[in-house]
Amino acid sequence: MVDKKSKKSFIGFLEESAKAAHAKEESKKSYRKACTKVTAQELDYQKTAVLSDN
Repeated sequence: MVDKKSKKSFIGFLEESAKAAHAKEESKKSYRKACTKVTAQELDYQKTAVLSDN
């Protein structure tokens, strides 16, 4: 039988792991958003440059 203290610390460990995984996933999402935004801005700039050359 597992004593209550070690069971509680294990549950705490699992909760912290879940929080860390969630935070990592959120940072990936925000990184992807930022990359997508930069790419969109670059495309707009390229379109503008091509239009101004003509």
